[in-house]
Amino acid sequence: MSAPFEPAGARSGILLLGLGNLLLGDEGLGIHVLRRLEAGYRFEPSIDLVDGGTAGLELLPLFRGYGRILMIDALGGDQPPGAVGLIRNDDIRRALEVKLSLHHLGLAEVLALLDLLGEGPVELALIGVAPARMELDLDLSPGVAASIPTVIAAARSLLTNWGVRSTSTRPESAYVASQ
Repeated sequence: MSAPFEPAGARSGILLLGLGNLLLGDEGLGIHVLRRLEAGYRFEPSIDLVDGGTAGLELLPLFRGYGRILMIDALGGDQPPGAVGLIRNDDIRRALEVKLSLHHLGLAEVLALLDLLGEGPVELALIGVAPARMELDLDLSPGVAASIPTVIAAARSLLTNWGVRSTSTRPESAYVASQ
């Protein structure tokens, strides 16, 4: 289960935030990845895994409690569907100029406000995946669904660089069988 919208970040200082709308196909990618991480991995030291849904400005109090934040979301641009990219720090605001969702509006403002207040995280990263379709659908498109292992590997690699060890508690084949 995802953590509530209150920073428990004093524990570890690291937030992994899944963003998106599960009702709009590929827009729900961040939440699908978050659920897979919650179900299949253990993190040492522990980190906070939060379902940010489609929150925008509501994320401001949450973000204030962390030194490092990793976000996972569908992200627009000129990449083919399913393409995975890692964007860091100031480049994230530029990437959010292409608005795929209403939460991108608030997210860009949250990052600007944190900078203005001098309360931004030391490190900020966004793993984005180019969507194929964002329409009423509970399932991810095949190309975006196939990108999930790559997104998870990128997240685990970044977290390792941040001093967090991750251990798989469930074989990848278990996910394929349950999809």
